[in-house]
Amino acid sequence: MELNDQAFVELKMVAGFVSRGKGYLVVRPEIRKPADLAGKRFGVQSIGGTNWMYAMLTLEQFGLDTTRDRIQLLVVGDQAVLVRALETHVVDATVFMSRTYSLGLKQKGFSVLAEVTPTMAMSGIVTRKSFLEKNPETLTNVMKALIEALFYVLAPSGKSQVIKTIMTRLKLSDPSLAEEGYAAVIEEFELKPYPSIEGLRNMQRLLQMQNPKFADINTTNLMDSTFMRKLEDSGFIAQLQARYRE
Repeated sequence: MELNDQAFVELKMVAGFVSRGKGYLVVRPEIRKPADLAGKRFGVQSIGGTNWMYAMLTLEQFGLDTTRDRIQLLVVGDQAVLVRALETHVVDATVFMSRTYSLGLKQKGFSVLAEVTPTMAMSGIVTRKSFLEKNPETLTNVMKALIEALFYVLAPSGKSQVIKTIMTRLKLSDPSLAEEGYAAVIEEFELKPYPSIEGLRNMQRLLQMQNPKFADINTTNLMDSTFMRKLEDSGFIAQLQARYRE
C-alpha cells in the first residue's frame, strides 16, 4: 500500500505512557567533545527505530550531520549488544535509553557525553480503529490494567519488585545499577497517559529523513484521546492515585 493517510487510517494511538524520555550519549574515552564524533561509527539498534531517533536527535542537538560529518551509522542490535559493541571497539558511540547501561559503562571508563530529553510518542497503546469500535470494553480493560501497572511501578511499595525485574531483564548483578535505573525510569512515565501529538509530529519529522512520504500523513488522525478522557472523567485515575499514595 502506498505510504499516506490511507495506509495508517486503521491505526489509533489511545495512550502514551512515555512522551519525554531520556537518552544517554555514551562514547569511547578518547572522544571528549561532540565535534570528535566526526568520522566515527555510531551504533544503533535499527534504522527508523526509537534508538535511531534518539541518535539523530542527539546529533541534531550538537549541530552534527551524518553525511557532512562522515558519521557512520551501524545497525548492531539491542542495548545489551550495543554495550558489547562499545567495549570491543565495533562502534565509537551510541545512545542508550536506559541510564543503567550508561552508568555501567561509565564505571568502565567510558564517557557519558550528554543527556537528551526528546519529545516522542515512544511508549503507548496503539490499536486498529476497527478493533477500537468493535471492542471498546476490552480496550478499556486493557488500558485500566496497564495504567494500574504503571501506578504499581511508581509506588514505593512496588519498588523492590520492580528493581528485581530490572535486574532480571537487563541481566544485572549490581543492585545499585538497577536502583539508578529505577530512579531514572520513574521520572519518565505519565500518570495521565494521554497520547502526545507533539511526540507523534517529532517522530514524523525524523521518519521523513528515510521516506519523504511521511510528510503527507496527518498525525492528528492517528490519535484518539476519547478512552483516556473517559477513564479520567470516571474517577479511575483519581482512585489509583488514592490507592497507591503512601
